[in-house]
Amino acid sequence: MLFRSATQLRSAFGLMESGDISSAVQVLESAVAESPTDTNLKATLEQALALQALRQKETEELDSIREEEAQTRKYETELERQRRENGLQQQQAEARVAIERQQAELEGRRKQAEARRLEHQAEIERQDAELARQRKEVESKLRQRLEEDTGSKQEVESATPERPQGEGKAPDQEPSAIEPVQATVIVAATPAPAPITKAKPAVTSDQATKLYELPPEPQVETAPLAAKKEPGGPRPRVPIRSLSIAAAVLVVVAAGALVAKRWWAHRPPPQPQQFLVKIESTPPHAHIQIKGLNITCETPCGDLRLAPGRYEMEATLNQYQPSTQAVQVPDQAGGVLFSLNPLPPVEATSKPTPPVNLTIRTSPGATVTVDDKPYKTKSDGTVKAEVASNSAHAVHVQKDGFKAVDQSVPVAGKNMEVPVRLEAMPDAVTILVKKAPPTASILVDGSHKATVAKDGTARFQVPSGTHSFALSTSNGTAPAISHSPKAGEKLVLDNLPVPVAAAKPSVDTTDADWNKAKDTNDQAELQTFVDRHPASAYADSAKNRIDQLDWNSASSSGSRSKLLDYQAKHPSGQFAQQCRDELDGLDWKDVQSTNDVAKLQEFIDLHPKSKFRSAAADKIASLSPKPTAPVRAVDDDPHLIQKVLDAYREAYQDKDKMRLRRVWPGLTDKDFDRINTSFRDAESIQVALKVKQGPIIDGTSAHVTCDQLIKVKVQGSTQSLPTTQVFTLKKDTKGGDWYIEKVATSK
Repeated sequence: MLFRSATQLRSAFGLMESGDISSAVQVLESAVAESPTDTNLKATLEQALALQALRQKETEELDSIREEEAQTRKYETELERQRRENGLQQQQAEARVAIERQQAELEGRRKQAEARRLEHQAEIERQDAELARQRKEVESKLRQRLEEDTGSKQEVESATPERPQGEGKAPDQEPSAIEPVQATVIVAATPAPAPITKAKPAVTSDQATKLYELPPEPQVETAPLAAKKEPGGPRPRVPIRSLSIAAAVLVVVAAGALVAKRWWAHRPPPQPQQFLVKIESTPPHAHIQIKGLNITCETPCGDLRLAPGRYEMEATLNQYQPSTQAVQVPDQAGGVLFSLNPLPPVEATSKPTPPVNLTIRTSPGATVTVDDKPYKTKSDGTVKAEVASNSAHAVHVQKDGFKAVDQSVPVAGKNMEVPVRLEAMPDAVTILVKKAPPTASILVDGSHKATVAKDGTARFQVPSGTHSFALSTSNGTAPAISHSPKAGEKLVLDNLPVPVAAAKPSVDTTDADWNKAKDTNDQAELQTFVDRHPASAYADSAKNRIDQLDWNSASSSGSRSKLLDYQAKHPSGQFAQQCRDELDGLDWKDVQSTNDVAKLQEFIDLHPKSKFRSAAADKIASLSPKPTAPVRAVDDDPHLIQKVLDAYREAYQDKDKMRLRRVWPGLTDKDFDRINTSFRDAESIQVALKVKQGPIIDGTSAHVTCDQLIKVKVQGSTQSLPTTQVFTLKKDTKGGDWYIEKVATSK
């Protein structure tokens, strides 16, 4: 029976070591049922039940945290969706306004073009009327001339006498007919009408001749005239066809002059000189619109040509505020720069939601403050507060002997429970402040620590050592006083200086105060200026000056503590990144010359984005043991293996990750977290290793079987967990050191 109980105990411990607590409880319950008088079995069962309860509580807390994270992600997703919808609506509204503006501009240009068309049409009609009038005048004058020519011909014919045959004939010649001579009538040309300023499209000479062609000239027979003209005889006759051709030529000339004048009036204006305009924006790819012109481009624009003049340009880009500039060409043709500002964040608008319950689960006796409202925990360590939904809430938890915890808790649309674990602070000093102004802020070492209650008191804890204490109100910050309390003491502060309101100046002294403080290196004077003029235009400059002075002091010292103080005081300061880089460099300087793989790995874990990370990883790779040819064991190997086991035992019971990795380089974070979680609530752990078999050395490998006894103290009760462990060790052939390769639990 005793052997069976021992077997069942070993099996239960193996299951607990592997994390299967439920199966271990079942095995122990079965063993207790078979041996109800075995106190070891009962005690082990109680330990297993306690571990099972702790594991179940841990699982519940993890599930609660996952649920909170899911709710937070859901809330953030909803906020992002609403922000995008609001941005899209704004873009659509801007697009509608731009389209309406363009339509209005097009309608105005259409009306102007229609007015010009009507004006041109009226002018053409007026020119047509003028041309018709002039044509009628020409035709009238031509008919009048024709009538005069016809009358003159008749007069000539009637005035010519008939001569007898043979009259005037030489005596020796035969009478013959005298050769007739045609008389030519010369008619003075009628002056052409004045040229018309505007006319229809050009008329060719053929068209003008056809338009003004006269009827055929009548055939008029002319009597032969004597060879010699009689004095005072009739004037010569002008041919009618010659007169018609002259009139047609005059009309063609008039029409050509009219066409030329009209072309000159409507000739295209000369193109003005254009200049190359370069347009850029920060950020680039902005849409540029030149108002009043159908000209657009996307920055950077380097091929835009404009005539001299003043142009109004607008730059638009998604997620940025529009910007407008008046550009004078060619004065600003060399370069136009638009600096665009981001749109302000769009606050999500949602319907008001009812409040929800926020439950804080922590250590009994702790004081919980939710949004500056204090609560006392119940006997089970819980506090229930009614808070607004869909917002983050400030939670402060403190208890004597423990470090205070401050965290921001995002609450979605339903009740939540948040676990807050307090970490013991053995060297804590309790500070009790009395007779202080209500709602005043208590500064410890320059940082906010607590807020004075309505009764003028405040209670909090700080680590032992020297600290400065000061009160800060709306009137400013009072001078600090220093104390050096020891661990376990209770310090009562009932004489802290109270800030006194500064007398209001009769005139604005901002400029004078800044001229006095801007070149000083006294941080107190700069802080006084900020307190007196928090909303002035120089407040940011004063804060930056304080930041600069703090950084100069920290960087010149080369001290890690000074750099950490700067980082705590200016987490978002202008030198925050340089501070992180210098701290990174100091940490690397501490480990760069070491051959301790554990320290190098710890540096990588603490500085995952360090510029020295690759150097640390390379050094770990160079220090990691490499398989070599087997070597013979020497007499000192068992002693070295025992030292490795002793170091493993000490690091295990101290839960020291760095020391464990020194003797067990293959220890993963998951394995260590499993060990750390199993004994998270233990007040102390004691580990005993007794070699049961070995070491069995085979070249560079060795196996050792040990009985391991772990004593865990939880809430004043000590529990024992015996197991059998099999250690597999390897030897570094370069240095001759042994290290643990694998640890297995024997069933």
